[in-house]
Amino acid sequence: MARPYLPNPSGSSPSGALASFQYVADGDGTPDFTSPEGTTADFVTVSRGETPVVRLSGVQSNAPPTGSPGIYLKLPEAFENAASGQTVRVTVAARRPADDPHQSFAVDYSTSDVGNSGWKRFTLTDQLAAYSFTYAVPKMEKGNGDFIGILPDPETSAGAVEIAWVTAEVFPQGAPIESLPPVAATATSLTGP
Repeated sequence: MARPYLPNPSGSSPSGALASFQYVADGDGTPDFTSPEGTTADFVTVSRGETPVVRLSGVQSNAPPTGSPGIYLKLPEAFENAASGQTVRVTVAARRPADDPHQSFAVDYSTSDVGNSGWKRFTLTDQLAAYSFTYAVPKMEKGNGDFIGILPDPETSAGAVEIAWVTAEVFPQGAPIESLPPVAATATSLTGP
């Protein structure tokens, strides 16, 4: 379930973020990911007490990190406005599916207007873990919508990745951003470091 853009009044966020966006795989309804033709985004059935995840699969291995790339989450317009000219930290809680031996996935932040972060590749493990990167977002010109794109397998179109949650946080451009320590990524980690 996508949670709306959350403006953070100065000093109210433990991380120092000016604004944030959260997506949490809650297992109800349909995932909020947009899946282009040939791709899938489906909830995985989990046992009681396990963290719900969305399984993303498909996607061209050479998908460009522009527009709405790969399988993606569209960010709210208010978040796009807050991110313009600032720094965004994107964090994805992911793991390698038990039935898929591939080793990595990639994430990008795209403005669909003035640039993108390029694909940031991460090595997956069998356990949920938080993967994070920052991107200095250029000043918006037209505001065509910002996206977080995910390539389940940057090497081929056959791989998959399981996602528990995605966050995007806005920080002042040039301000120091505290690094996220490696943590097990459970749904409760959303309020973590």
